[in-house]
Amino acid sequence: ELLERLAADVKVTSLVMVMEVYATWFGRRGSSKFPYRTKEHLDKVANLKLARGWCTVPEECFTDWRSPGGSVDFRAWKSVQHRPVLAPQDQKHAQLLSCQNSIPGQHLVSQENKLVFYFKHPNTTNCTRKGRCGFILKSTPATIENPDLFNIELCVDQQEYSAEIHLHDDLIRAEHMHLMVGHSNGKWCPISWCGTPALCRVPRHNGREWTWGTLPLSYYDYYDMRIKVLYTL
Repeated sequence: ELLERLAADVKVTSLVMVMEVYATWFGRRGSSKFPYRTKEHLDKVANLKLARGWCTVPEECFTDWRSPGGSVDFRAWKSVQHRPVLAPQDQKHAQLLSCQNSIPGQHLVSQENKLVFYFKHPNTTNCTRKGRCGFILKSTPATIENPDLFNIELCVDQQEYSAEIHLHDDLIRAEHMHLMVGHSNGKWCPISWCGTPALCRVPRHNGREWTWGTLPLSYYDYYDMRIKVLYTL
C-alpha cells in the first residue's frame, strides 16, 4: 500500500509531503478509486503522523492540490490534526511564511533570484539589529545544457542581506523548511517528487519553456504565483 511505503521512507518528513506524494500518484493513476478520504484511511494517516512525530501544519495546506489528471481535494485531512490521540503533538507546529517579492514563473527557473521571507523565530530575544528578522532563499538557475543546476537554498552569506532584512544564523535552519508553490486561488502544486525542471517544446508558442512537474511556470508569468515556506518549529 502507498501509505505503508511512505511510513518507511525517511525522505518523507511531514504530512504535507504525504499530500504531495498522493497528488503526484493520483495524477498518474487516478484518484477516483482510491479511498484516501475514508475514516479508515484517515485513521492510518493520523497514526502515521503520531508515530513519526510530525508537526501540526496550518489549515491553508489542506486544500486542492494540482495533479496532471486534475485536482486532489485534501480538505477532509484536516481532521487528522484534531484527533485526541494527536494532542501531545500539538505542541509541535509549523508556520506558513509568504515570500515578499513577486517573481514571474519562467524567471523562477531561468535566472538567479532572492526570495525574501520575514520571520522572527520564537527564540529570538531582544533583537536590536537594523531591519526585520527573516531569511533569503537564493536560487541557482537551470541552463539548457544542464537543467540539474537548478537549486533553491538558504542564503547564509550575511553580505547578501540588506538593511531591510537580517538573518539570525544561529536559529534559522534549512532543514526546518519546506518549499510550497501554488496559485493565488488556493491550489498547491506538488514539487517535492518532481525532480528538476525541464525545458519543453511548446508548439502553440513556437518555442520552448520551462516546466516543473505540475507547476505551469509560463501560466504564472501572467497570474499570481504563491511561494511559501512551511517552517517547522
